Amino acid sequence: MNTTSQKYIFALVFALSVSLCAFAQSPHQVINSAGQDRAAPGGTLTLTDNVGEVFVQTVNGGTNTITQGFLQNFSILPGVTLDVLINHVTCRGKKDGNISTSLSNANPSYTISYLWSDTTLCPANNCSRLDSLGADTLFLTVLVKRPLGGGNSITDSIIRGPIIVLDVNPPCDVTVYTGVTANNDNINDYFHIKNIEQYPNNRLSIYNRWGNKLFDRNGYDNTTVRWPEDADLRTLVSGTYFYVLELGDGDKIIKGWVELLKN
Repeated sequence: MNTTSQKYIFALVFALSVSLCAFAQSPHQVINSAGQDRAAPGGTLTLTDNVGEVFVQTVNGGTNTITQGFLQNFSILPGVTLDVLINHVTCRGKKDGNISTSLSNANPSYTISYLWSDTTLCPANNCSRLDSLGADTLFLTVLVKRPLGGGNSITDSIIRGPIIVLDVNPPCDVTVYTGVTANNDNINDYFHIKNIEQYPNNRLSIYNRWGNKLFDRNGYDNTTVRWPEDADLRTLVSGTYFYVLELGDGDKIIKGWVELLKN
């Protein structure tokens, strides 16, 4: 084959290659595999290397080369993890659920902020734990601000959600406390029925030992409706009294006694 023929074939192959490149992209490549954040010398800018930036090259007409980059997600907080623990509502209608979080491997120099989707639960954004929760669905963004040196810092975020607090248990059982010490020390001064707020349609009656009705109220709640009432304390004497409690849900009537002590 003579020199002229070789040049012709080479030119034909080159032209064909350029033509194909005009419609095709090269395979994905990784141009760097490590990254870091650092302050720019003598300034306030922060430089960030991209971890695993993938690029392709497109050749247009054999004259222009366009490089296209695609950033991959990566964590600038290696080893820092967020754990979330949920305690659901213990019994129907209660607000005793809670959410607690734990951030592991966080440096003491980091500044942590907790942004809950319901901002009324923690307006100061400093709550790693929420208490007194009813049924709810929440989202949490934890902002981690870390210093870089030279007065510079960078903030990353960890997102969790949905975080669901369930209220699926039956109503709470009531517990009747049978001692009242009406001495104004704010301890057992009134007849207390635990979880009575679960039964707003309740009715409570109190009798003395001779069967006389001394108290009869609907909606007993230990606070606004309670026994003994202040006016009763002038006439009541220390002794044993008897109660009849109707929960108002069609369940059986609860009966028992309560001991009243006065100084």
